[in-house]
Amino acid sequence: MATRPPSPDYSSAARRLLYGATSRKLPLEPLLAKAGVDPAILDDPHQRLRGQQYLRLLRTVNTELGDEFFGLSRRPSKRGTFSMMAKTGLHCETLKAFIEHCCEFYRLTTDDLEFVFSQEGDVATLSLRQSELEFDPDQFLAEYWLLHLHRMFSWMTGFMIPLLAVNFTSGEEPGPHRLIYYLRSDWQPGQAANSFVFHAKYLSLPVVKTLPELKEHMSPDVDRAPIWPDDVLTWSSRVKARLKLTFDNRQPPEDINQVAGSLCTTSRSLRRHLRDEGTTYQQLLDEMRRDLAIEKLHFQHLSVTDVAEQLGFSEPRSFSRAFKQWTGTSPRRYQADGTA
Repeated sequence: MATRPPSPDYSSAARRLLYGATSRKLPLEPLLAKAGVDPAILDDPHQRLRGQQYLRLLRTVNTELGDEFFGLSRRPSKRGTFSMMAKTGLHCETLKAFIEHCCEFYRLTTDDLEFVFSQEGDVATLSLRQSELEFDPDQFLAEYWLLHLHRMFSWMTGFMIPLLAVNFTSGEEPGPHRLIYYLRSDWQPGQAANSFVFHAKYLSLPVVKTLPELKEHMSPDVDRAPIWPDDVLTWSSRVKARLKLTFDNRQPPEDINQVAGSLCTTSRSLRRHLRDEGTTYQQLLDEMRRDLAIEKLHFQHLSVTDVAEQLGFSEPRSFSRAFKQWTGTSPRRYQADGTA
């Protein structure tokens, strides 16, 4: 069993991250100043870097280089690539489909990193391969992307996916100097591939997030810490998954009795569970309808009539009233103004 990691210190990770900026001749002191990081971090082993500082540094290097691989590969990965992968994967129904989409997307967009998914019986593995380590001798990209993708997969399903093992090709002993320590503190060094391993039963988890939720989650607001899911599959997530599947199939929304039955519980118990999580079935239904309405109006450019029909409203007028309650404006005005 992995032990609970200590309070995170990202100073060692920051130094490995900055190798790319240095190799691209980007002056470090102005970059660190822009990120609000003390330049002493480069030389003083006693300097500690906390999570918010590390996030600002990541985003600053990304912005200044215009590279989501942080200058640590032969060719850059243009800014917005990961966001586009996530957006185009929102319509995947299950975690397995989303992982396969992610691997295929990066197979088409880069030759420098390769994500490989495999499944053997009850074991699923995501591996990462770097084509040329001369640009990233300390393998920062491997540890960063393993952590980044695990957290993204977990967020998309609303459930923190437990890992059976984390493997790393470097022979150095496990410790908090590596980001993968925060996947599992007992990661395995000297392995044939950089990878994380989990039980295949989680591959059937539904993707529950909507486009507005994704946009908020990936906001460049540096003062907002990333929000990751809990290590339990909440009743709210189960209800949202059921509602999303219903709307994806263009069926009218089920009432709470039908949803409870599909989740093998009673409506009374479901109401209690949702109340304990600080929400209600009607609130979850309204939030799902609101987010899908925004997506369909603004991003898919569907008509108000089409959106009302797809979201199970009896007529466009009742949808318009509901939309105005959710957003403060009518759907036609929202679409005309390009609000997002």
